[in-house]
Amino acid sequence: METGVELEVFPDQHDFEVAENLSGLEALLKYCRSPEPARRLPFIKAIPREALCAEVDSLTGEVLPLVQELCEDSSEDIRMSAAGILEPLGQSIHGRQPAGHPAALGTVVDCSFNLMRDSSMDVREYALAATTGLAGLLDADRQEKLFGPAVEGCLASDDVSDRISGVRLLGRLCEQGIYLGTEELVVQWLVRSVEDESSEVRQGVGEMLPMVAVSLKQQTTFSECMTCFVQLTEDKVWTVRKACAQSFPKLMNVLSSLSCSLETTKNILACHHKLCVDKSNWVKMAAVMSLGPVIVQLDPSLLEPDLLKFYSSLPSLRFGAVDTTVVLSCACHLPGVVVGAGKENWPYLRDLYMKLLESPDERVRYTLACSAHEIANILPDDVVMEDVVPGVKKMMTDKSSHVRAGMAKYLAPLLERLPSECHQDFLENLHGLIAVPTLKNGDVEDGNGKDDNTEKIINTEKIRVCHDTRDWRVRKIVVEQVARLATIVAPQLTLDYVLPCAFKLCSDSVAFVRMAAADQLAKVISLSEEFERHSTTIDDTCERKTPPKELGWSDREWDCVRQAVCSKMEDLGRSERFVDRCLCGVVTAALAQLGTNALENMGIGELITTLQNDSVLDVRLAFREVPQLYYPEKKSIKD
Repeated sequence: METGVELEVFPDQHDFEVAENLSGLEALLKYCRSPEPARRLPFIKAIPREALCAEVDSLTGEVLPLVQELCEDSSEDIRMSAAGILEPLGQSIHGRQPAGHPAALGTVVDCSFNLMRDSSMDVREYALAATTGLAGLLDADRQEKLFGPAVEGCLASDDVSDRISGVRLLGRLCEQGIYLGTEELVVQWLVRSVEDESSEVRQGVGEMLPMVAVSLKQQTTFSECMTCFVQLTEDKVWTVRKACAQSFPKLMNVLSSLSCSLETTKNILACHHKLCVDKSNWVKMAAVMSLGPVIVQLDPSLLEPDLLKFYSSLPSLRFGAVDTTVVLSCACHLPGVVVGAGKENWPYLRDLYMKLLESPDERVRYTLACSAHEIANILPDDVVMEDVVPGVKKMMTDKSSHVRAGMAKYLAPLLERLPSECHQDFLENLHGLIAVPTLKNGDVEDGNGKDDNTEKIINTEKIRVCHDTRDWRVRKIVVEQVARLATIVAPQLTLDYVLPCAFKLCSDSVAFVRMAAADQLAKVISLSEEFERHSTTIDDTCERKTPPKELGWSDREWDCVRQAVCSKMEDLGRSERFVDRCLCGVVTAALAQLGTNALENMGIGELITTLQNDSVLDVRLAFREVPQLYYPEKKSIKD
């Protein structure tokens, strides 16, 4: 099949053969008119690419008439596909010389206008997006000449659907800064739509009014726009009031960006408060769910205690079947509200935080777990220790694995923020986050890194273990932070809690967890090497502004770390389980990738040479990545 047209999705060759020796344009003209709509779609999508290289006469005489024909097709799928190509087609024409062929571009715009009045709502949606995109390709004069009358025509139509499309088009064009005429004309359209007899039209105005407001620079026109919004918040139809409630965050953003007067902002806030106590539960729910984003954008002088108290009382309000949605919204917005309110207003938000911690909905507790470090960064140390830390400890042992995963994900940033005296308390609760499954005969590998007749360097008994084999993702999240935790907590805590965590998870039943644990052990060793070189980088995701030596570690403590990891590697390398021997190779290979030569003086070169010639293929493959420079005396690896 020889054809010059490039198709994104080519039809089934067994059922549909493309004629040979057709140019790209000829193939489009023939197959876009196929009687079977499904076979026409790939060629319709190829029209913008062909328009970019077609001759001017072919473009205006053949391609554009084809597009107009497709826009009037009886099949909804074809019209929808045609609407989807209008914007890229306009971009192709706009990029041509000379001057982007304005007449051809105007034809494409007319097609989008026609489809905006289509009987199908899906086609209208595609056409609205295309029209908005095409507007940006024109200069200001042509924007006013083409799009101003288009908006006027839609708003003056007797068809409610046309007026709704006109309102939405007005909002999108104003948001993009498209020039439609004077601000007085725009406000006239707005006032006419606010007084429309159809509640659907008024609802559309409530949704898009902030988009129009951002384009109004004159004080008089902006005031009229705000008057229209206040009128809509008092509409007798609840769907209109709900649309206004949902658009409040965008409107507050406009007010703050335009530096409006405090009096204007107070009037808008008063309208929002009315909606928060509306007789309709749906309106009330929409208003209270937007209260958090509204508070975030308020001027500090407008943050009155009564407003924060009302926000804190939201979980106690009743909205019927949607109570949990409101509570979840409070949890999602709480960090932003704390930032906006400032640490001095925390007493008004404390009760809300405590209520959310007790929520039976695990989504709420998960949200709090993921944002605990953000709240801790805002509040002073004494408040963090009194209010935040108890909740964090509770979430670390939550019955839901999702909540524990959220807590584990940000454990390192949280410990970095907390005072050092409470680090041990948190690390002792690692047992609430990790779950190490049994290996055989109900026993868990000791992982102490030493034989019985040798002094223990790491006390693994301080890491209590639960036997839950399901939450492997939580364990993986925890162990992936081992190297970073080593740079945050005191040296002795690293030896007592952080490294034992990695040692335990080296024997996890899930391969992903074992591999992550081995990788972190390698990074810890690399960190100890960087102590000597005063490097500033731990790994690709954890950078420090100071060398590791300034973290308070001594030579002896780094030696203990290296010796402990080395002992663990010996345990893994001499294990009867081949998966453990593979892990020893993972640590060695990871060290090679990190560019450290820490293993050269650890005294386990003979063991590694033995493992490179192990009887199990997987073990030999694990050591294949270890470069020759580590152990010049080792034998070659078996194939």
